[in-house]
Amino acid sequence: MANELIIIRKCPETLAELCDEVEALETPGLCLHRAARSDLNSRFSDLEGIPISIPPSYLAPFPGTGRREGVSSVASGKIYAGLGISIGRHKDWWEFNPSTNTWTQKTDFPGTARNGAVAAAVLGKIYVGLGFTGSNQKDWYEYDPSNDTWAQKLDFAGEARRYAVAAGAAGKIYFGFGYGTAYKNDWWEFDPVGNSWALKAGTFLPTRSSPVAAALSDKIYFGTGTSPALKKDFYEYDPSGDSWTQKTDFAGSARKKAVIAAVNGKIYLGSGDDGSYKKDLWVFNPLNNTWAQSIDLRGLARYGAIAASVNDKLFFGWGCNVTHPDDFWWHL
Repeated sequence: MANELIIIRKCPETLAELCDEVEALETPGLCLHRAARSDLNSRFSDLEGIPISIPPSYLAPFPGTGRREGVSSVASGKIYAGLGISIGRHKDWWEFNPSTNTWTQKTDFPGTARNGAVAAAVLGKIYVGLGFTGSNQKDWYEYDPSNDTWAQKLDFAGEARRYAVAAGAAGKIYFGFGYGTAYKNDWWEFDPVGNSWALKAGTFLPTRSSPVAAALSDKIYFGTGTSPALKKDFYEYDPSGDSWTQKTDFAGSARKKAVIAAVNGKIYLGSGDDGSYKKDLWVFNPLNNTWAQSIDLRGLARYGAIAASVNDKLFFGWGCNVTHPDDFWWHL
């Protein structure tokens, strides 16, 4: 199956027709005929370079237990992922190597098993913490991929919570929002060198839990979530000025527990729960503050999935749609 090649010799007339043709395929491999691929790029040049000519591909399935509300981050060209909940909560920790399409189990997360935690990478290390173990948590850990070790760091300085966000930019980790004793809108900076927390600007944004955030060019893009009304507003945070700028609202439906990643200078946001489970994927271009729709994510519609970007490809998997799939895909 993984080596099967399918040739599409007639280029679809519209993006919708392309999506229908891709979804109809029963096999995980897909390749566009060279002439069709060239024609496709020409037809859809108005999508500002979104590489829809390479549809998503199936990767090695996750060998652990399928789950939702886990965490993922990237260091040294590899994806690190773990935690989450299925029948029970998890604390296992895994490495995915895109170059070899292989999963390797690493040293377990040292805290209590949990879901709704956060993870973010900066300076070659990954920071993981907070979340829900049956109660909200505020512990904070550093993972060093170079020697597969964990070290406990200073606990988060604000209120314990779950379903927050974190992203690494300009040598620091930025963290906030989520649900503690109420929906939150505070915004914090963690300094890995000084092992310290500092409260930053952010309190004018509406409170929420289950939003998404991703870093691109030392800025952080943030939006969606619930409070409990579902949201689709979208913002850019600039650490250099500790300032927020509202951007064009997310072009898909308002939702929670989506996924986000920065790929090739753009922000990709999709999946999640808007009252039904989603698999749509949208692309935000920071240069002109616009959204465009991409090809849907493969596999089941789902919420609480993970996503990460390596070498200008979007990787996506886990989550929940009644069951907890163990599939894993690259998209671009």
